[in-house]
Amino acid sequence: MQTCAAVKTAAQVTWLRSPLSDSLKLWAPRARGKHLTKSYDVSNEHHESAVLVGIELGSEQGIGTDESLDELKALTESAGAEVAGVIRQRLKAPDPRTFIGKGKTAQVRELAQAKGASLAIFD
Repeated sequence: MQTCAAVKTAAQVTWLRSPLSDSLKLWAPRARGKHLTKSYDVSNEHHESAVLVGIELGSEQGIGTDESLDELKALTESAGAEVAGVIRQRLKAPDPRTFIGKGKTAQVRELAQAKGASLAIFD
């Protein structure tokens, strides 16, 4: 009569003889060494830069413009882009064509060109 330990060992031996285990045997010695580590130099990597645009509507309810833009900045940076600048505008309602006024649209374009920003992210 076999004990539980003997059954467990027999199951392990059966598993070690499977086709999957054969491929793992080839991979395992390399998995322990430096072959799995990859050096990645981000200092030479080009990051996109973005101008963040926030509007403040007349309402005092909900999250404030500063807090909302701080969150947008954190999200932008976590996505890998750099924040080139922030523009705010106070409006009664968003413009249906541009979301912001014509003067602010020109300001966003000028700031983006001056800082080399390729993105404008609106909150």
